[in-house]
Amino acid sequence: MTDDHLIERFNERAAIMEYCGKQSRIDAEMASYAELRTLVGRTPSGRAVVLPVEIRRVVSETVNKELER
Repeated sequence: MTDDHLIERFNERAAIMEYCGKQSRIDAEMASYAELRTLVGRTPSGRAVVLPVEIRRVVSETVNKELER
């Protein structure tokens, strides 16, 4: 999967979880991230696949907002 596909999937899953699952945006983004981490998993050498920086930035901002509450 390319970075563009991963970003699109992240945003799409977060939107579905927020709208259909009636989750907060924060919960939806975190759940989407967890799902994506499971999907991409690890390389054959055992190294974790690094998600695109755009996704990591969104999740970091989401976590920081949650911690500020």
